[in-house]
Amino acid sequence: MSCLVRRLTRLALDSAKLKKSKPRLLGKWDLLSLGASDSLAEMFSHIVIFWTKPGVEDAEKQLVDGLHQYLPGIPGVISMHVGRCAPSDRPVVDQSYQVALNITFKNKVVQDAYQAHPQHVEFVEKVFKQVCDRVVVYDFGDLE
Repeated sequence: MSCLVRRLTRLALDSAKLKKSKPRLLGKWDLLSLGASDSLAEMFSHIVIFWTKPGVEDAEKQLVDGLHQYLPGIPGVISMHVGRCAPSDRPVVDQSYQVALNITFKNKVVQDAYQAHPQHVEFVEKVFKQVCDRVVVYDFGDLE
């Protein structure tokens, strides 16, 4: 039995003892969430740069609010930072975008599952497609 399976079994049994109930089977999203907290030795960063539609009133606010509403609760997210473009006098700093997202996962497998998670898909449909003109994604991490 793999270390992760033993750990999950022990967790389900411990949880059942505390609740005095039968152990429950852990689902795919439980596995991703537990796996994400194992270690920070491996890490995968997903950085998204957003350009909002100029004709949409409060597009930046809608985007920031949507990111905070839909994404943090998705299993496997280690950390998430959303911000607006910071002013800079340095010519090397791109200031053409409006909002950026920096989100980290344990590894690329967890990030791939995040992409298909219903909350992420709902964010794309209900917020992103409504308020954004363009997006650029930078993914990097400890790849094997």
